[in-house]
Amino acid sequence: GVPFVDCQYMVNDTAIAIQVPYETDDQAITSTTVATAQKSGWIWDIGLYNRRGTGYVYSSAHCGNDEAEIILRKYLASTATTLEVEKLESRKINIRSGHRRVFWQNNCVAVGMAAGFIEPLEASALAMIEMSANMIADEIPAIKTAMHICAKKYNQRFQYRWDRIIDFLKLHYVISKRTDSDYWQDVTDNKNTPESLQELLELWRFRPPYYNDLIQNQEVFPSASYQFVLYGMGFDTSSDYRSAFEDVDAGVAHKLFEDVRLTSHKLVSTLPSNREYLRLVHERVKI
Repeated sequence: GVPFVDCQYMVNDTAIAIQVPYETDDQAITSTTVATAQKSGWIWDIGLYNRRGTGYVYSSAHCGNDEAEIILRKYLASTATTLEVEKLESRKINIRSGHRRVFWQNNCVAVGMAAGFIEPLEASALAMIEMSANMIADEIPAIKTAMHICAKKYNQRFQYRWDRIIDFLKLHYVISKRTDSDYWQDVTDNKNTPESLQELLELWRFRPPYYNDLIQNQEVFPSASYQFVLYGMGFDTSSDYRSAFEDVDAGVAHKLFEDVRLTSHKLVSTLPSNREYLRLVHERVKI
């Protein structure tokens, strides 16, 4: 009976998921999740031990279910040369984007998916579960009369965290330069962006994200996470800021980057493939 707060800023409300078997027993398994933007959403592609997990997350206001499935199967056909992708079973998933208004009420605490869900673009659920468990363990009172105080602190902290998750997810959309569909025009419109994120983006036009921009000591997504997305998507943090570093020897920086690249290459060359690594893990833990 606890009220639910729908997220007005995220338009994706449906997903079509398809489990894709590997074409051969020794097919390479990717060690990263691949997210590919589409006309009305994005496709996830995750290399698991015994299959690929794929799906199309989209807005039903911009794309019909049949069209979404066609798009996903077309993507799969382009990435699997020998599979009959039209015969793979699909599953439709409805997404209600939002979270509970109150997380801790009386002697009950909503944790994980019971607390809320926005969309699967960033894996925030596990981090939120861990943060919830830690705070409950730290804050659970020794006497019943203090319960409401602990609950108030918990609710304030997690309301803040859900707001920041929404900001970070919305960041991926609002700074996109795509305008090729009604969907992308809608999700990049500032009118559909939280004011808190709008303020940060205005600030970051003059300097990079800084740890003081986010006020808690345990952020789900710290300032570095914002930097990765901003720079990866070509967001300009102003030439005026960069001019402050004109006297820095660029050669030193290039040397450091090259050292990192060479060290990384050397270390990676000693590692097993991702498939071999997962096989060893699978054998030892008996999944």
